[in-house]
Amino acid sequence: MLFEELVSVGREVLPIHVTDNYLYLGVDTGDGYGRIYRYSLGSGDLEEVWSRGGARFSQIAVDHLSNRVVVVGLANDSEGLPRSAVFVFNPSSESVDVVTHQNTDEINMFKSVVYDHVYRRFIVGERGYGLDASNVRSSWPNGGGLWVIPYEDLMDYTRWVRVHEFVNNPEVTSIAVHTNNKVYVGLWRPGSVSKIAYSDLSNLVSWSDHVLARLNVKSHVDSKGNFMSQTCVTDTGDYLTVRWFRDMSFLGITVGTVGNNVNNVSGYLVGRYIVLAVGKTSLTTDIYLIDMNTATFSVVRADADGVVDGKRFLYDGKKNLYIGSVRSSGNAKLYRLSFDYGRVISLSVDPPVVGAGDTVTLTAVLRDVNGVPISGASVEFYEAHSVHSSPAGRLIGIRTTDGTGTASITHTVSASPERRMFFAVYRG
Repeated sequence: MLFEELVSVGREVLPIHVTDNYLYLGVDTGDGYGRIYRYSLGSGDLEEVWSRGGARFSQIAVDHLSNRVVVVGLANDSEGLPRSAVFVFNPSSESVDVVTHQNTDEINMFKSVVYDHVYRRFIVGERGYGLDASNVRSSWPNGGGLWVIPYEDLMDYTRWVRVHEFVNNPEVTSIAVHTNNKVYVGLWRPGSVSKIAYSDLSNLVSWSDHVLARLNVKSHVDSKGNFMSQTCVTDTGDYLTVRWFRDMSFLGITVGTVGNNVNNVSGYLVGRYIVLAVGKTSLTTDIYLIDMNTATFSVVRADADGVVDGKRFLYDGKKNLYIGSVRSSGNAKLYRLSFDYGRVISLSVDPPVVGAGDTVTLTAVLRDVNGVPISGASVEFYEAHSVHSSPAGRLIGIRTTDGTGTASITHTVSASPERRMFFAVYRG
């Protein structure tokens, strides 16, 4: 495993898209502009491809339907006023469309986002504190809100709906939609709120506390497929706790106790691993790797320069995890964590369009990072985000790869929602 620094640029670095040759970065350069750079993975050259006044980038949500990258954050409108914003980046043309909500202000800056496949919408969380409400031009001057943006209305801000405002107006630090048809959020306001809460995906108004955490430390949630991670510092004992959902139950590990120098903990799921970032008041971050199969952890890097959180991670689907950071004085770092045991799994669906009662064949191909097929490996097939079944994300079956690294399974579709998602998991 290799952890390395690639480049320093600006005050805030957010990896937003990666190809075989280039990595695209959303950067707050500290001069009143947000910029997107193209970083060459071969030569290390950095070239600006787009800029806009007042633009700040918080988190991405990949639009798999249209091959676009949706980035949420803040941008100046045509009159130079800060507004909640959505940036739609088209990698093929390196172009960006920006939509700002005219009834918002900096207090409503979008801070987190997730795409909800069940209801075809983006769920977005706001900033929630730190500004004088009497000076803002927002219809919601206290922040701490949750938004729903329908997929079809992404470019029309008049169709965006602010569905909820959390008590005490905390920042919505992270959002995760899990296959149990619930949505989880991390909430944080210094000295007032630090917790993970949840609601039914069909509700988003009635919330229950899930985990209470130490008030001065941000908590974080992440979800991919049937897996979910939760990271927090417990409100009693100051234990750094990481929990993950697997096989319909929560497992967990205590990494250790922390002092008052920790202010941010977050985890990012990569296969069987959670990459854990522990941000400190010294403006450095400790990076850990947690193996969910063995419930063990190891230190990847202590005191990496800059503040890192799980929203600034981007995995290339092969072996590289790109990690951005925040450094208010400038020269924020971009890091790369390379897994030397990487695996590549592809999944095809035949036929791609089905109706109720039809049979579909799912075929997964498993290879190592050099393209060599992996035989004798167990692959789990799941059906996810069915509106008519509960819980969504149920296991279809497990198959073993043959000499070509291929495993297949047939499945009869029992219902016909607008959109269905299948995925395959290899836990090796």
